[in-house]
This record gives sequence, C-alpha cells and structure tokens, in this order.
Amino acid sequence: MPEIDLLSDTEAKGIWAMQDVITWADRHPREGWKAILGRGHYHETYRREDGEWRIATLTLTRLSLDITWPEGHENA
Repeated sequence: MPEIDLLSDTEAKGIWAMQDVITWADRHPREGWKAILGRGHYHETYRREDGEWRIATLTLTRLSLDITWPEGHENA
C-alpha cells in the first residue's frame, strides 16, 4: 500500500514499499551474483497534466540486499 500525499490540485508525492528478486541463469556479468533479493522504497513525485496523473520523479532506496553467490564462489 502506498502512502500518497496530495500537495495541490496538480502535485503529489508518494512512497511505495518494494521487494524484488532477480536471478541470473549463470551469474551477473559484472558483479558475479547468482541472485539478489532487495527490499526498500520507491519515492515518487507526481504531476497532473491534461487531467491525468504522471510520474515526475522516481528514486529507489534500498534498505537491504541479500546476495546469493554461485556454488563454489569464495563468498558462497
């Protein structure tokens, strides 16, 4: 459930809780992770244009990131 505050007839801001799970078939090409589980929040601002609400800005802040390393990796 988001927390949305109407700031005016044309502006609002919101915070959404988020959780994502990303798994690679082998591993992340740069970091080497097999999978990650992230938790945090999306912080958004909205603008009403032509009678419709649009996302004006979006920022993701992570509270935690759990990493699964491939089998045999030194951090596994």
